[in-house]
Amino acid sequence: MNTEVALQFLSEAHKAGRLAQAYIVGGDPKTTGAAFAVCLLQRLFCGAGRGAPCGACAACRHVAQRTHADVLWVEPQKKSRQIGVEQVRDLMQRMQQTAYTGTWKACVICGADRLGREAANAFLKTLEEPSGNSLFLLLTDGAQTLLPTVVSRCQTVMLDAGETGYTAWDRELLAILAGHAPAEIGSKLLAAMTQAQRMIALLKTVKEAAADEVDEAADGEVTEQENETLDARASARFRELRTGMMRTLLRWYRDRLVLACGGDEAQLVFGEHGAALRAQVRGVSGSAALRHVRIVEDLHKQLEQNLPEALVFGCGFPRLASV
Repeated sequence: MNTEVALQFLSEAHKAGRLAQAYIVGGDPKTTGAAFAVCLLQRLFCGAGRGAPCGACAACRHVAQRTHADVLWVEPQKKSRQIGVEQVRDLMQRMQQTAYTGTWKACVICGADRLGREAANAFLKTLEEPSGNSLFLLLTDGAQTLLPTVVSRCQTVMLDAGETGYTAWDRELLAILAGHAPAEIGSKLLAAMTQAQRMIALLKTVKEAAADEVDEAADGEVTEQENETLDARASARFRELRTGMMRTLLRWYRDRLVLACGGDEAQLVFGEHGAALRAQVRGVSGSAALRHVRIVEDLHKQLEQNLPEALVFGCGFPRLASV
């Protein structure tokens, strides 16, 4: 959904008194999602009284600077790259306090997919027992990894991202996905196996790059880091990059679904790869394209369950070819 359209939709819900308590905002938490949260909260807290948000009043400035007294921002801890249960308990306590400047209390969880299971269960209690006019915005590019019980208590807003926030690894993945049509290789199964091998090799490179990145950052620290700590950081960084790549993979198959159902190419995330996408969906029904999307979602879940990448993609890509 276009950001402006999403903002207008929620603004109208707010004016009508139908604003939900919690929203999952699908998009890059550091760019698209964060910008959306700021714009929405400025509309909620703006003190201008007309044409909100003005962007210039004290409330709007504090929201943009993340210093507003009634807006909490929760982010993954730097070392673990996870949102811990103690962070959730702190936000629960603060959200139950009386608002300082108005009737609303808001909380923005950046990277909600980084909620550990214990933290997610603790957060679920907050959703089950809301206090007053409270609003939760769960920013994530991996909504499929959230607890189903959390998802069921939220409404979802999926933001259009285009190329925003994409890394060089995402673009390498797109090159793999767009590289060959099955007819050029000889069969769908052979094409899928070739893509799987290239995907596995790419992830190996990404893992090595994540380790190098962490080692380089550690060199500048005052205290010497233990190998176990550095390994944990590298693993967390790799998972973060891998999640972004899985988002790209899912959006590729989402584009295939759009075309298979006769949708307009203007709706494509990867419109620049329109020719490759059209070639891949030739003869693919809408129901088959939807099953492909479900398979990609399953692949991400398997990765989050710590199954080996070689197994997940070695079996998963042929599944995509056989449906």
